[in-house]
Amino acid sequence: MKKVSIGLFLVLALVFASVSQAQFLGQVSTARTVSTGGSLVCGYIGVQDQLLVLFGQYRYGFAKLFDGGAKFGFIDFKDEAGFVLGGDLKFQILEDPFTAPFDLAVSG
Repeated sequence: MKKVSIGLFLVLALVFASVSQAQFLGQVSTARTVSTGGSLVCGYIGVQDQLLVLFGQYRYGFAKLFDGGAKFGFIDFKDEAGFVLGGDLKFQILEDPFTAPFDLAVSG
């Protein structure tokens, strides 16, 4: 029954799949969240083939394992330029440095 359920889920996921785009503004970060009441301010520069990205990020810790962030920036791609504005929420699922050698978070 479990294999049938997994197979059905995969088929439905492929049937209802939609067009997706890569997040080229993404930066590599750990799963750790900002401490409660704490803030984090960062700036980033991205240089790729015919692309220049300058953006900043502000994160605020709402609870021990929960924080939110806002991103804003400027993109110059070939002859087109624009501004980017976005945000996310992150919840750290696993925080156990003694028994698990990694952190795990869900973000969206």
